[in-house]
Amino acid sequence: MGGTVTRNSRGERGMLPIDLTPAGQSDPLFDGIPSPFLSMQWHNDSFDLPPGALQLAATETCPGQAFRIGKAGYGVQFHPELTAAIVKVWSDKLGLGGRYLKEFISREASYREYSLKLLQNFLEFA
Repeated sequence: MGGTVTRNSRGERGMLPIDLTPAGQSDPLFDGIPSPFLSMQWHNDSFDLPPGALQLAATETCPGQAFRIGKAGYGVQFHPELTAAIVKVWSDKLGLGGRYLKEFISREASYREYSLKLLQNFLEFA
């Protein structure tokens, strides 16, 4: 979509709060999701918003957590699709031990609630 991807910039890992922008608070994708909400981050690379994109969510480290272009062109940096099994595989591959898995499991109920709501919202208008 024309944004610039940058390697090893704005890296985040773990369950982190994500703030909705005023546009995100009124966007149908985030209907019923509070600001901030918790989601899993697992990235070293990031991007600058594409031209014409409307910023919907941000963290202090990574301002491009979610954006929209047009009516249904969405992009997200965070991971609403994860399970404990996936977090374990990623942690094991990188030799990180169980820290991120424990953190994920301890906050999984909240994570799952907001991740499912995000998916339901998308399916309602997609």
